[in-house]
Amino acid sequence: MSNLTTVGLTNGLGTSGTGNISTLDNLIGTAGSGSAQVLTVQGNASGTAVPISGTVTANAGTNLNTSSLATSANLTAGTQKTQIVDGSGNVIASTSNALDVNVNNANSNGQATMANSAPVVLASDLPAIKGYYVQLPVSTTTTMQSSSGATGDYLQGITVFPSSTAAGTIAIKDGSTTVATYAGGGTTALLTLTPFYIPIGAFSRNGAWSAVVGSNVAGIAFGKFS
Repeated sequence: MSNLTTVGLTNGLGTSGTGNISTLDNLIGTAGSGSAQVLTVQGNASGTAVPISGTVTANAGTNLNTSSLATSANLTAGTQKTQIVDGSGNVIASTSNALDVNVNNANSNGQATMANSAPVVLASDLPAIKGYYVQLPVSTTTTMQSSSGATGDYLQGITVFPSSTAAGTIAIKDGSTTVATYAGGGTTALLTLTPFYIPIGAFSRNGAWSAVVGSNVAGIAFGKFS
């Protein structure tokens, strides 16, 4: 086909010429406006982006490391990572593939008193702990202790074993302070020698718990004693 070598223009539009256009195919048009005679992409005078319909092929060039691109293949293979950061940009760390979790405002002292324990750690002075016991023999004064006893020890209660209807008393003491006394059968004879339980459910405030046990009676104290 012959090429158009002469074109007549009116207001920037091709209005005359003969022959078939091949190499100059519809090259002439008004910039910034659509025209059937415009084939090339022309910028809009107002800066508005020109939409492109279809597939655009981009050349990666020679200096682009395509292995570092977040392609679907790389994401599936796990070679591309995403970091989690806090509000200050600090990376949230992990240990042995497990996310490190820091509970804010939690005391890190571990298993200590309840006030100094993290909420996920069982407190050593938790009242619900059972099974610690101290025997209270007849006619003795016994400190309820594991090693020495101390303020803050927990006395759950005492099981009393009378051996006579004229059983003696049991005085329960917090340090030097008597907090409760079992009267026994010294004044009024007991109706039965069946063992019974005296609940206390308290922490000591003045020192170790102790019991002053009279004659014809014994006991076992349960709690958490230091």
